[in-house]
Amino acid sequence: MSIASCLVVSNIYYNQPLLSDMMHEFHVTQKTIGLIPIVTLFGYAIGLLLLVPLGDMLERKKIILISLALAFLALILVAVSVNLLMLLVSSFLLGVFSCIPQLLIPFAAHLANPAERGKVVGKVMSGLLIGILLSRTLAGQIDTWFNWRMIYWLATFFMVIIWIVLFKLLPENKVTFQGNYFDLLKSLIDLIKTYPSLRESAIIGALLFATLNAFWSTLVFILKIPPYHYGAQTAGLFGLLGAAGALCAPFVGKLADKRGPRMIIGTGIVLELVSFLILMFFGLHLAGMIVFVLLMDLAQQSVHISNQTKVFALNPEARSRLNTVYMFTAFCGSAIGSAIGSYGFSIAGLTGIAGSGILFLMIALATFFYFSRSSVKRVYLKLVNTQTQPIA
Repeated sequence: MSIASCLVVSNIYYNQPLLSDMMHEFHVTQKTIGLIPIVTLFGYAIGLLLLVPLGDMLERKKIILISLALAFLALILVAVSVNLLMLLVSSFLLGVFSCIPQLLIPFAAHLANPAERGKVVGKVMSGLLIGILLSRTLAGQIDTWFNWRMIYWLATFFMVIIWIVLFKLLPENKVTFQGNYFDLLKSLIDLIKTYPSLRESAIIGALLFATLNAFWSTLVFILKIPPYHYGAQTAGLFGLLGAAGALCAPFVGKLADKRGPRMIIGTGIVLELVSFLILMFFGLHLAGMIVFVLLMDLAQQSVHISNQTKVFALNPEARSRLNTVYMFTAFCGSAIGSAIGSYGFSIAGLTGIAGSGILFLMIALATFFYFSRSSVKRVYLKLVNTQTQPIA
């Protein structure tokens, strides 16, 4: 599950270090080519909304294998794109059918011992996170040796291998939801209304994913300006720094099992805020950029894994739908972050990107404290009501 998550989620991030070469091939502006990561992430969000909830109603293995086959076809369409419109449409479809990790993660949580759920989710998440980060490195290297299309041909090969492995090894699961597809989608709204903790995780997740993508979707352009003057290969290598932090994912999940996810979420938001302050003041120095990337990705992973651990514990029979709500809002945040990061860079360079990230993180911190206060108030009222109830 971890390896499959790594290879499939990479599909939606290969384009980020390749945007400059795509821009020159199709003779478009930086702002126009910036639509590629936006529509890809938007497609991923649509897949989360429409496909992932099916994991509570249909057999997950079947959904995963069909989605993999369609992702294979979408990769071929990206690789043979002859104009920007075809690239945009195929990138959107690739995003839609690359939502497979978000079926695998709740599946892993379902199979895990409750006392070790955070640790198990962390292991699968480590594959996902490494895929997100190393996809940029691999794409940058392949682009340097061949051209930007070659990485998509390689990815089609990966999908074939993963399809065969999951077909042979993935267990089947019993579905729990009774109803039709419309009822399934309608139940998403009921879950949002029922669980304040889900609303909190969704909002914070969206803000932090927006922060993350405001940087990563513009990194290739940052490294082309003074004092760097680097290309796609170097932009991809920065993913190695983040991947080092991704190896901590199982440890973070284990810590969430022992200490509770809320403490880690609050600490992670503050740590990521510190990282963007480093970007603001020291981002034009290579050492400052390296420290920033390490801190940012470690903080991001800590918050994300803790959020998912908290969400999966809310209702065991609705884990796919809970994950849909959380990840749909997160990747809507990703698309918004890519758009705002690109706009911020166009008007203020590195300062615009850092300022966007700091704004997102300040809102996330305010959200965390707001829900913390509400949580304390609910616990207090529950204790008061318990103490004032007459003795039977």
